[in-house]
Amino acid sequence: YNGTVTISAVNPTTPENALRLTSQSGILSFSSSLAAGNHYLELISNGFLFNGGFGSVTGTKGITVASNSSLSVNQSLVDVFAPGLEYLAFASFAPDSALVSLGSDLVVSNSLRLFGPGFSSYDTDGNAHSITALGNASITIQAFENQLLVTGLTTQGGDITITTSSDRFNPNANLSFLTINTTTGPSVAAITSNGGAISLLT
Repeated sequence: YNGTVTISAVNPTTPENALRLTSQSGILSFSSSLAAGNHYLELISNGFLFNGGFGSVTGTKGITVASNSSLSVNQSLVDVFAPGLEYLAFASFAPDSALVSLGSDLVVSNSLRLFGPGFSSYDTDGNAHSITALGNASITIQAFENQLLVTGLTTQGGDITITTSSDRFNPNANLSFLTINTTTGPSVAAITSNGGAISLLT
């Protein structure tokens, strides 16, 4: 099917009861646009293709892109999602050593949530990347089992929340280490909210 995919449901959805599109193996692929409407949506796969390009995924509620392994988030992936979402989330549902990491600097218009066993602002080559949230968009980062390595977060008044709590799979899990870089330098950048709250919840 090469046309627009439009999500429709009789009953209202919630973040805890989102509609879920899952690829058990291979890639979850959309040839054109994806319209989630006023539904919360989870897309779960180990690979994604959004061939509709820039702004081709639309909606007014939250959309979560999740992998059963580590997940690298870059600007080209973020750009697929049009402004106007309640939130845009990227998650790893894998256990133990899996990471959600940044593959490039990110500029986002939707409130951004990143969560998994571990999180790192650094790519696999050791390069640090930043996140800039525009307008009222907030940034939430959560890791609960592996590592939480954060640098370079900026909002224009939206809240920044960094949390190590609420592992949805293992409530007894502990982080191996937590590092937050708040000084500028060749490989780190400041965490700045420009008036929004900055919270560290452990």
